[in-house]
Amino acid sequence: TKLWLGNTHTGGQTWASMSNKGNELVIDGGADSGMTIVTGTSNAGYINHNNYNNGNYQHIKFDAANAGIFFKTAGTLETAVIDNNTSFSFNRATVVDNNFLGHIEFKGNNGTETHTYSKISAQCLNFEDGAEYSDVKIYGSNGSNGLEEIAKFYARQFLMTNSGSKVGIRTTSPTEALHVEGAIQQTKIK
Repeated sequence: TKLWLGNTHTGGQTWASMSNKGNELVIDGGADSGMTIVTGTSNAGYINHNNYNNGNYQHIKFDAANAGIFFKTAGTLETAVIDNNTSFSFNRATVVDNNFLGHIEFKGNNGTETHTYSKISAQCLNFEDGAEYSDVKIYGSNGSNGLEEIAKFYARQFLMTNSGSKVGIRTTSPTEALHVEGAIQQTKIK
């Protein structure tokens, strides 16, 4: 069963011109078309995706009470969140040592293929006294060979504080503008 709402047929669109995926509902409003979900101020609207094995597999939740958009993927709630503080967050259901937390990729088409030009990734390194330490890596394109790591930042090993803009390497309590805990090896200082 298919449903076509509207009768504009802009550009001569018909069932035959629709993609064979996602064409069970067509909203045909002309130049600007759309769909509106109306809820109460403490409720939420959903767009759901079910599969044959799981009746609540994935969804996009528009939450009026919490002023955000919440994504459920592969049966896991809130894997990504956009909130009213202009924040975008990734969430992993279970975190253990050396657990990959997520990444952001910046892609573009170079005329022949879609290419990843940059990537930022985060990983939980280890648990220590109930606290989790992590790293952030930045990758850049090196041409035909793909991505290579260009910077890595470890929590509790590289730290910039708000107190006098002091930077510490392998210390969480820098006392000078640059404080290095441990030996320094250098070939040239200018």
